[in-house]
Formats: sequence, C-alpha cells, structure tokens
Amino acid sequence: MKIMPQLKSTKTKLFLIQFLAIIPYLLFIFYLFDLWFETSRSHVLEINLNEAKLLSLYLHDNLTHGLSVSKTLAKTPDFLTVFRDNPEMVRRAMHSIIENHPDLNSIYILNPEGQTLMFESASPVPGAEGASASDREYYQKTVTTKKSVVSDPFTGKVSGIKIVAMTDPVIREGEVAAIVVTTINMEGLRSQLENHMTDRGIKYTYILDSSDNLVFSPFHKNIEVKYKTAFNDEDFLDEVSKGRTVLLDYKSIPTLDDNVMGAAIAVKDYNWTVISVQPAQDVFAPLFKVQSISWLIILSSLAFSILVISYYLKRIKLIF
Repeated sequence: MKIMPQLKSTKTKLFLIQFLAIIPYLLFIFYLFDLWFETSRSHVLEINLNEAKLLSLYLHDNLTHGLSVSKTLAKTPDFLTVFRDNPEMVRRAMHSIIENHPDLNSIYILNPEGQTLMFESASPVPGAEGASASDREYYQKTVTTKKSVVSDPFTGKVSGIKIVAMTDPVIREGEVAAIVVTTINMEGLRSQLENHMTDRGIKYTYILDSSDNLVFSPFHKNIEVKYKTAFNDEDFLDEVSKGRTVLLDYKSIPTLDDNVMGAAIAVKDYNWTVISVQPAQDVFAPLFKVQSISWLIILSSLAFSILVISYYLKRIKLIF
C-alpha cells in the first residue's frame, strides 16, 4: 500500500537528479555563449575601427593632394606673369595635371572678384569660364583669410555635380591677386570607396563634413538627402571633433533602425568624420541561432529523459 508514495518520491528524485545533471552543461553553454558574444563584439569593433581609420586616411590623402596642387600652382614664381603672357602654357599644364590625376575633377583660376578666368576639367563644362564664385563660401574665406581653404562638399554652380574645393591664394604685395581652385568629384570618390568596401565586405559607412552634415554613404546614393542633418545632435561627434576615436558599442544612430557596433574617427586636418558600423542584429544573428538550437536540444533531451523515467516507473508500478 506504500508503493504509490514511494513511486512518487522516486520519480521526484529522478527528475531532480536529471535536472542537476544538466546544470553543469547549462553553465558551460552559458559560458561559451558569453565568450562568443565578447569575442564577436571585440572582433566587429576592431574591424570597423580599422576600416574607419583606412577611409579617414584615404580621404585625408585625397584632400591633401588636391590642396597641394592648388598650392603648387599658386606659389609658383611669376605665376601671374606667365598666365598673362602665355595663358595657353598654363592651360596645358592644368590640363596635364587633370589627365594624370584621375582623382581630381577640375582646376580653375579666379580673379580677386571671384570671376573664373581659366577652367580645365576632366570633361567639358560649357559656360565655366566667366562664371562667378563670389557667393561661394570657399571664395569668401580665401579672400578674407588670405590662406588656403578646403570646403565642405557643395553642388557646382556650372557643372551641377557635388564637389569639394581646395583653394590657395596668389598673394602679391600683401593682397589676393588671384585664387587657384582644385576640385574633387564626390561621386567619383564615392565609387572609389565602394570598390574598396566591396572587397572588404563593409556596407555601412557614413562620411560627415566639418558641420557634421552627412556628405554621402557608399551603397546608399540618396540617403544624404533624407538624413543630411541627422547626425548634428549626436553627442559622440563632440569627442570625435577633439581628435578622439569613439567606439560605438551597441548604440543607436539615426540612419538605421537597429543598434550598431563600430567606430567613428576624424579625418585629420579637415574636421570631417568617418563612421563605420555594422548592425548588431547582423553581428549576433548567428549566435542567437545557435543559442536557439542549443535550447531546443536541451529541452528535447530533458523531455525525452522525463518520458523514459515515467515509462520505467510505470513498469515498476505494474510489477508491484
């Protein structure tokens, strides 16, 4: 008559033993998941940090190259004399520079009032010579400061394409006598970055100008229209502006609906910012999948064990 209580007690003990036997396995699984999580997190942060550094250096080299061309021409002795006496020689020199440096879009010379005196570009631009740049910020800064200027990207008045201008003034007797301007086509720059990123499997990169406006994002041609000022209020950009590298560790950004992991870094000397990130969902999706499968295996094993225990307890009950 005491068999039933004994069976129940035995069943409870067997269930408890089975559960206790699984605990070490569960702890080991949790440890592996935590280790995998930290390893994946560190790996993704490192990859995006390195990518941001590479793109920052690439942009710096492009802008510096364009600026050096303007400076070389503007600082050439007797530049204005040669331009006045033999303008075709200057034109051929400018044309040769454009031909041999495909990263450059155009070179032109402005008079002190901002009128274009000579213009050479990778492709013909009708109406460029004679056009005025007096309303452009890069011209006004160059005339005011009498120093070289690198502009934020803007749409060319005559060409209609997005460019960045690098200027250097020709100074005579303390006054600006002319301005040499070199430009880079931002679409060409985008294409070069896309080719680089395709080879490395990077997809989400954002380039901000010195005003924290979104200049462009490779693989997302229209994103800067909708999100041009989306980053203006991001606190981490204050740290970037101070020259510090910022890791974005599971942080939300305005251009994606998911939290991201990556890094933001400044373009040296030009106050631009490169942000390279990866959605957290993409990073941890494989981990969550394996975790789900592991839980399925554990629960299935536990259910099977319970069925086996119940079966043999029923057999014991029949025997007695």
